[in-house]
Amino acid sequence: MANIRKTKNGTFQATIYVGRDSNGKQIRKYITCDTRKECKRKARELEQEIEEGKFVYIRNMRLSKWMDEWLELNRNRLAPASYVIYKGYIRRHYKPELGNYKLSQLDEIIIKRFMNKKLKTLSQNTVRKLMYLLKRILQDGMKDKNPMKDIKIPGKQKARFRLITDEEFEIIHKEAKKDILDECVILLSGWGGLRRGEIFALKPDDIDYKNLTIRVDESYSISENGYMDKSPKSENGFRKVVVPKYLIDLINKYRKQQNKIEDRLFNLRPDYYSHRFKSLLNRTILKDEDIVFHDLRHYHASWLYKNNVPDLYSAERLGHDINTLKKIYQHLDKAVKKKYDEKILNMMK
Repeated sequence: MANIRKTKNGTFQATIYVGRDSNGKQIRKYITCDTRKECKRKARELEQEIEEGKFVYIRNMRLSKWMDEWLELNRNRLAPASYVIYKGYIRRHYKPELGNYKLSQLDEIIIKRFMNKKLKTLSQNTVRKLMYLLKRILQDGMKDKNPMKDIKIPGKQKARFRLITDEEFEIIHKEAKKDILDECVILLSGWGGLRRGEIFALKPDDIDYKNLTIRVDESYSISENGYMDKSPKSENGFRKVVVPKYLIDLINKYRKQQNKIEDRLFNLRPDYYSHRFKSLLNRTILKDEDIVFHDLRHYHASWLYKNNVPDLYSAERLGHDINTLKKIYQHLDKAVKKKYDEKILNMMK
């Protein structure tokens, strides 16, 4: 039963024993209210939480343990991919550097040292994500005692953008032709604008051989238990994409070459294919270029732009909204301007 007393300034304060610290010393929690009735009610609510095992006093808990609890408490509120990413952050970054600290020991200096150390080996955007998640975890546990409340988190770096030229795409396509799997995947992105996860979620019945269309309604994405199919994040992701007969015939040929019928067209993990794509590039004169698989999708967006395809149609084809598409086109405008700048300079020689 809580001990309630009236303070000198007329308020009422309840003292509740909530457990013991790591040294066996009793831990007290104080509740202060304007009236005895309100103070008694809040104290009883806390005692009920303690009796039911719902209350955890985390100030003397080590950060590693609190992070595990936080992850479990938020498990059903996080997207599967976010859960996996956060779990990785905790395992690879937070626990090795900060895990042995009790929450009551953490201060601004310790957190800043952690941030500065990470900035030496990771990109600014990655550190930004690490710090925002750490702040969220600490806020849930420490509330107004959060040592990160006055720490300035690194700003967001400008997004990387690499525009593949027609000549570069031809080099990639030429190398991809040496393996039918590679050619199918490369063209689905470069000619169809599909995302990596969308390509590896395709099922045999998603291909309409008569109408030359591909149905996109799922993405093969990372989850706690490995990769799984999930629906697009928005309605824009659901679409049918028309592609050349050459690609449809190529997919059909690839299917016939398989020894058994698979549930999905390409039985590979998306992350594995990113490594395979890098190996493909390394066999070409583009091996030293900063090109990733997603740049093929940007290439398709640039092809639509240069051929004066209306924005609305392009956005629907790519599964974007108009605003996202225009952000991509901002880069394309610069590329087109640079091309004409060079042309004018050459004309003036």
